[in-house]
Amino acid sequence: YTLRHSWATTAKYRGVPIEMISESLGHKSIKTTQIYLKGFELRERTEVNKGNLSYIRNYRLGR
Repeated sequence: YTLRHSWATTAKYRGVPIEMISESLGHKSIKTTQIYLKGFELRERTEVNKGNLSYIRNYRLGR
């Protein structure tokens, strides 16, 4: 579970469309994939709300 979740989150950060992530994980529904990515979306919104845009830029650049 942890490896699959990490892979899905990394793919999302790198801009992979959710449909491709869902298919590669073997999910029958994109809603299942959205559950995997819920933590990603919450963390990104929280950091933006704090005004810490460098966190997101650095994470996406792999720093």
